[in-house]
Amino acid sequence: MDYCENQQELVIRQLQERFRQKCCYTIRYRNAQLVEHTWDIDRSELRLHDGTLYLFALVPDAPYRHFQKRPNPDQNFTFRVDRITCVNPASNVPWGFFYFPTFKIRYRLNKLLRLA
Repeated sequence: MDYCENQQELVIRQLQERFRQKCCYTIRYRNAQLVEHTWDIDRSELRLHDGTLYLFALVPDAPYRHFQKRPNPDQNFTFRVDRITCVNPASNVPWGFFYFPTFKIRYRLNKLLRLA
């Protein structure tokens, strides 16, 4: 992925400015089926995975699928930066969350593991 294109540079600079402002904002995102949608974004950051840059974000109005409490991990979304078509100005509403929702997994082994 080449992030040096003028549009991508602009999107990245705008996202970095939103991170500094720590206020809610919206993006226009085109998915793999080329359908555009506007997303409300709360806490967010850029993450690099396998050479692709992603916006990792908490979407406060996302539907709950597995967890009923708010905030929950179902509200964490990843957006490919090269598919973001527009980063809108930040609102006056500060981020409502200063962490990304997670869940804990606890497990207990009843027997020893065998190596095959």
